[in-house]
Amino acid sequence: LVIRDLPSVPVTLLDAVADKLMEAGRSEALANRLRIFLLTPSRQPNTVVRLARRWALGGLEGVEGSPTITDVLTGLLHLAETHAPRAERGDKTSKPVMKVLGDLLAHKKADLFGRFGREAGRHEMERAMGVVARCKAIPREIAERLEAACHVRFPDLVPRDETPFWEGNAI
Repeated sequence: LVIRDLPSVPVTLLDAVADKLMEAGRSEALANRLRIFLLTPSRQPNTVVRLARRWALGGLEGVEGSPTITDVLTGLLHLAETHAPRAERGDKTSKPVMKVLGDLLAHKKADLFGRFGREAGRHEMERAMGVVARCKAIPREIAERLEAACHVRFPDLVPRDETPFWEGNAI
């Protein structure tokens, strides 16, 4: 029952609830819920960031059904794509999300960009770079770290903007 109600748990209690779930042997359910939340990260931004941080620091390592680095980084980039423009405009709920998200992406121990650069395939890297190319409000340091990580394995990689034609300005 608690697993379904994770989005409604106050952010200040989320880590304690996750700890209790893991102690109770519900790590797989927690990992599965994170994977589901990463599909539409802007619906539960605080929950996604907190659970992604737990995942990134090894809290869900080896748990069956745990998301991959590609799932996590892509979900976090999509979250940034949604919240960065809002935070830039001064939205009071998006600013803290972007702050925590930026801290997580820059966390040295988590090394999300390094892991992504080592493990993701070319297509996933192109898509991730396309998100950053499409959203100019994503902080430059995030874009630069992603680019550097992708260019380690594929120096010729160019971001591919996958914006649907109907959303663009071309005729």
